[in-house]
Amino acid sequence: MNNYCLITGAASGIGYEFAKIYIQKSFNLVLIDLNLEKLKDIKNEFESSFKNKVVIMQKDLCLQNIANEIYDELKKEKIEIEVLINNAGFGSYGSFMEVSWEKQLNLIQLTVITTSHLIRLFLKDMLERNSGQILTVSSISAFMPGPIMAVYFSSKTYLLSFCQAIANEVSHTNIKISVLCPGMTQTNFQKTNGNNKPKFTMLRATAKHVAEYGVKSLEKGKVVAIPKFYNRVITSLPRVLSLSLTTKLSRKVNGNNR
Repeated sequence: MNNYCLITGAASGIGYEFAKIYIQKSFNLVLIDLNLEKLKDIKNEFESSFKNKVVIMQKDLCLQNIANEIYDELKKEKIEIEVLINNAGFGSYGSFMEVSWEKQLNLIQLTVITTSHLIRLFLKDMLERNSGQILTVSSISAFMPGPIMAVYFSSKTYLLSFCQAIANEVSHTNIKISVLCPGMTQTNFQKTNGNNKPKFTMLRATAKHVAEYGVKSLEKGKVVAIPKFYNRVITSLPRVLSLSLTTKLSRKVNGNNR
């Protein structure tokens, strides 16, 4: 099979689980992450067990025009992407005025701009051949405001709205677009963002479960995918509570989970 699946943030966590799923589905892989050593380990692991090709790319997705760089390099190698998994992301704890603007700008650049640009570039090719799938990882945070993590929550809200909109725009084609909205997951996300001992751990799902749920939802054509019943309950709160109360509750949870 010559089909390629591109996965951002592929060196660990949910991204690594996506990679395992698609290599087992006989896809060739394009794995993108900043951590080159882990990418090399994954490449060796997969190529020792599977016959499929694994291309690794060390890229900083916070840089401007990085999407063009990735797309042009793959075009040069005549690699066509059949499945695009936008998984890379990070958060920022602290009030809007406490967290450095550089960090928040990088978050917006990666989550909003680079992700949108990657979708635009690869969706054009998918439309030309009327084939392809795109899965973007958002969060249950997308459904409400998030004091103490304002830019992170807002960026995830953008992904939720954006992916639903373009899924509708291509609904007459054979292209499938889904947005995956997990809750707390057993990855390095909390630790990376300064929270070494997060609370509410009983509500964490495994990265494997989240990835599997996302892929199954994508293949079924489910536009919004929310793994775990309790996460679906959380995302329904803004529909049953006032926005003001939902925001206060969100702030309490974020503050207590630092």
